[in-house]
Amino acid sequence: MSNKRGQALLFAFFLLMLLGMLTAALASLWQAEIKIRDEDKSATVAFYLAQAGVERAKIEVIYNVALSGTYGWYNDLEIAGDNYIFRYNFSVAISGQERTLVGTGEVLDLSGNVLAHKEISVVVEGIADTVIPFDGIDDVPGDNQMIQWTWQVI
Repeated sequence: MSNKRGQALLFAFFLLMLLGMLTAALASLWQAEIKIRDEDKSATVAFYLAQAGVERAKIEVIYNVALSGTYGWYNDLEIAGDNYIFRYNFSVAISGQERTLVGTGEVLDLSGNVLAHKEISVVVEGIADTVIPFDGIDDVPGDNQMIQWTWQVI
């Protein structure tokens, strides 16, 4: 009888050990899944921040057609009390009648380590002058045709 008690105790111990190992394996898988989801969320936010950079570049070019160069980081989209730093910047390059707008977005932790980084580039064609248009209408002389300024993102 005592031999059977020892076998039952040993079986119960083995079963508990097996259950503990399965629990540890599942916890490890869940941690990896949570990390992947956090990285994906940060990448998505960085993408939207890069879009904000392109939108800011559009506005800046409309008000300063000859604008070119890279402009510093903006963090005006900060959320108070979170554990992240959200920032974006933009650059503008002029080549003839073409403007290349590049927006960059980053998500950083509070220590300043980059968690996600995305860039978006948009090419705008058909800006024929470097003078701000009057009332949003292109004022290039020559063909006597007034062209309404528009942006098309492809």
